Amino acid sequence: MKLNKKQIGKRMKIFGLSKFDNLKDFAKAVETSPTTLSGTYFNGRSLPGGKLIAHLILHGCDVNWLFFGEKNKQPNNDIINQKLNILFDICQGIQGEIKGKRNGISKKAK
Repeated sequence: MKLNKKQIGKRMKIFGLSKFDNLKDFAKAVETSPTTLSGTYFNGRSLPGGKLIAHLILHGCDVNWLFFGEKNKQPNNDIINQKLNILFDICQGIQGEIKGKRNGISKKAK
C-alpha cells in the first residue's frame, strides 16, 4: 500500500491545529520549525520521520489515523504512549551525553 503524502500532511495539520493554539506552538511542541511543518509536511512534500512521529504520538496523535485515515481499534494506546515516553526520555538523555562529550572534546582541542 502506497502512502498518500498529501493526505498525511492534511491530517497532520488537522491534528496540530486542533491540539495547539497556532502553528508556532505546534512546531515548538514537535521540535521543528513552522516553515518545516507547512512547507515540508503539510503540503505532502515529505513523510514525517521517526522523531517527529514520536513527538506526534506523545502529544496524542493516532498514527493509524495519521497514515491511513482510520482510527486505532486497539483500546490501549496509554501503555504504548507510556513506553514511548520512557524511550523518548532515554533518547534525550543519550543526546545530552553525546553533546557533553562533544563539548568536552572541543574544549580540550582549544
